[in-house]
Amino acid sequence: MARFTISKQDLAKGMPGPIGWYKATLKSFTKEKAKDGNSMNWVPIFDYTSDTEREIRCWFSEKSLSLQFARFYYAIQNKKLAQAEDISVDTDDIKIGSEIMIHIILTYVNGRAFNNVDDFLPISEETPPF
Repeated sequence: MARFTISKQDLAKGMPGPIGWYKATLKSFTKEKAKDGNSMNWVPIFDYTSDTEREIRCWFSEKSLSLQFARFYYAIQNKKLAQAEDISVDTDDIKIGSEIMIHIILTYVNGRAFNNVDDFLPISEETPPF
C-alpha cells in the first residue's frame, strides 16, 4: 500500500482563498494556444500569500487585449494607467520576479467557486486604494 502526503499548498489549490488585494510576484509569463484553437492567450502566473501560499493565473486573449491587460502591463512597470491611450507593448518589459498588487475575486462556473484576478496596481504608498 502506498503512503503519501498532500501539502497545505496543494490542498489550497482546490479551494478558493480569501478575496481582496494581495502583493504578488510574477512567476511566469507565457503565450499559450486558446481552448478554441483559433487564437493565443498571454498567461501570467503569480505567487501570493493570503491564508496560505497560493498560485493564480489569468488569461489575456490576443483577440481582445483590454483595459485589464493595460493595467497589468503598467503595474509590472510600476506605473499607473491614468487615462485611455494607445499603448505600445514590449513583452521584454514584463520581468519575471516583478511585484505588483492583484485583486482577487470569486467567480462561479457551474456552481463551483474559483478565485480570479480582476485588477492590477503598481506597488506604491497609495496602493491598494481603500
